[in-house]
Order: sequence, then C-alpha cells, then structure tokens
Amino acid sequence: MKLEDLTKEQQEQIALSVAEFTPQQIRDIQKELKQFDEGKTKVFGNLFSILICFVVAYFIKYDPNVEYTWLYGWVLHSWLTIPKLIFSLFTDTISAKPALYTTGYIVWWWITLVANAYAYLSTLIRLFVYLKNRKTESKGQLLLAVIQKFYPEKMAEAAQIEEKTEGGE
Repeated sequence: MKLEDLTKEQQEQIALSVAEFTPQQIRDIQKELKQFDEGKTKVFGNLFSILICFVVAYFIKYDPNVEYTWLYGWVLHSWLTIPKLIFSLFTDTISAKPALYTTGYIVWWWITLVANAYAYLSTLIRLFVYLKNRKTESKGQLLLAVIQKFYPEKMAEAAQIEEKTEGGE
C-alpha cells in the first residue's frame, strides 16, 4: 500500500501514531528496509542462477561413448546435478548422470549433489522468508512516507544519525 492510496483521514491517523517516533526509531526502520532490499537482491539473483542451471541442464546431454572423469564431475557437471536429477524423474531422454564414469566422477557428483541441495534449499527458504516479509516491507515504506510528509524534520534528524554513524565507522 502506498501513501497515495490512503485517504487524508487515514494518513492523519497514521501520522498521529508515528508522532512519538524518535529519529533512532526512524533510522532503524530505514536500516531494516535496506537489509530487506539487499536480501531481495540475493534471493532473485540466486533464483536466476538456478533457472540458468535448469536451462543448461536441459540442453546438455551426456555422450554415451565417453567415460567421464572426476574433472567433469567436479567442474563441468556439478552445477547441473539437481536439475538433471529432477528432469530424469519426468523423462527418459535426460539422465541424472552419464552411463560411463570413473569412481572420481561419482565421488564428486555426490559431493556436489549435497552442496547444491543445500544451496537450492537455502535459496527456497530465503524466498519464502521474503514472501512472508513483504507486508512488513510495505508497512515500513508507508510509515517512512507518512513521516516524510508530516514530520520532515524527524527524517532530517534520522539522516543526521546516519551521517554520524557512517562517519564514525
């Protein structure tokens, strides 16, 4: 919800509720929103990387006449492990691992499977946390907009707090 979406009475009611906010509390809201933006960037960056892995995994096929060594298992195929594993559940044309491989390949395949499972799971958890906290972000932005409109001097004081903490670090 944005400030423009509210009636004048609703804006004034919120303004009364934030009238007692200290500059430090305003600064804390600003910090929280900044952290939220940084987290959002990481989540969507990770989701984009996962999408690229799925696209690449769909198009790269294992050559049945080649015996794959540890280098392929570690460097080349490792990031495609989970997408290929998921695709192999739904189609016979894409296999989770090649037909011919060395022991080194399968060792690295399992290591990267565990590492990638952790990365994918943590990305999904961050995505759910982001989706859960969207209302908090919206509320924080609305509060800052009301404070900016009704109490610009408090926003200026909060900015001074920011300058002092950044200058002291």
